[in-house]
Amino acid sequence: MAITVVSVCCFFAYIALLIITKISVFLGFFPLYEYLLISRNYAFSMLFIFAFCTVFSSRKITYAYLAILLGLLANSSAYGLLVSFSLSLTLLAEFSFDSEHRQQYFNQSQKYDLFLSIVLIIFVLFYPFIFLLLR
Repeated sequence: MAITVVSVCCFFAYIALLIITKISVFLGFFPLYEYLLISRNYAFSMLFIFAFCTVFSSRKITYAYLAILLGLLANSSAYGLLVSFSLSLTLLAEFSFDSEHRQQYFNQSQKYDLFLSIVLIIFVLFYPFIFLLLR
């Protein structure tokens, strides 16, 4: 229950919607009943998705926080793996095709930050497979 409460607080604090819209989102079937009572691992996915959306604006400075959240999202459930893969591709496409964003990122970030973020994403996404190969 605490996981759902934290994701609700994250959603209410950082999403720019009307209060009635915010309330109606969390009084719906999926967040209130399905994620809170039946499938609690989806509550982790919901929390990590909302946290990703919260720190998404920090991508101009560092990708490390996003990489950690994507890794946690990928390990939360099978659907979380698919969502984290699609969000990773979105970040990669933005970094590849938006030259203004790429130049701004290189001006504001540390030199090791991009390498560290890529290593974090690869390690956390493929951690179960690496563990199986090392057995």
